Amino acid sequence: MIPTHFPWAIFRIFSVSVLVRKKKSQIGHMLEVVRCVMSIREHIEQIFGGKAFIRPLFYAFPLGLRFDFVKGDEFLGKFLFSLGKGLEICRTIFGPSDVLVLCIRFQGRKNLTSHISTIRSLNKLGLWRGFQKEHWIETQKDHEGINHCFHQIAFRLPVALVHIPLWCACSADLAISPRADVEIRLFDLQRQILVFPYDDRGMDVISWDRDFLIRLCAGMLNFMFEWHSRAPD
Repeated sequence: MIPTHFPWAIFRIFSVSVLVRKKKSQIGHMLEVVRCVMSIREHIEQIFGGKAFIRPLFYAFPLGLRFDFVKGDEFLGKFLFSLGKGLEICRTIFGPSDVLVLCIRFQGRKNLTSHISTIRSLNKLGLWRGFQKEHWIETQKDHEGINHCFHQIAFRLPVALVHIPLWCACSADLAISPRADVEIRLFDLQRQILVFPYDDRGMDVISWDRDFLIRLCAGMLNFMFEWHSRAPD
């Protein structure tokens, strides 16, 4: 005999099921919102474990590629060679994306306004006005235990403009203008890729995707410059 309250039991189960699904949907939406509002700094630290700004970067990660751009002694020729090869690599890496994350790093006093000359140089390069920037400060101790202050300026940059930060990186130690005394790091946070053009001598490429690094390495074999791979065979 079916109890008279059975339909109500079905309705209760159905209602609870709907509420659970609704609750899960709300939680999923909330998590998606959290992911959307996560700051660039948090996103970088989450992916790269607080090591994205370590130097030397290449040796801080188990997987990575190092490209050497050293060629010749004449500084202008070296600069143009490094810029050209860096552009070729970065266009290969960031080609699938429309936007990358650029992080500019420089050392000095905690007060950002004390770095007006650096900001003016960046503005002259086209890397300041017109971007929604995120700024934070990090302190690092040197081998003598002395704290040093580093400013981090991060913002989203169209991939079509990747030549500007590469110019900035390659000209850092050369008598080429315009230039800015800063470090440059380029990120594809969705694909978890970090590119560090440390100066005109070369760049490091870091990723947790072993297959991506192997494909990139194979694609760069046609270039006439040295490369080093820490990605496993």
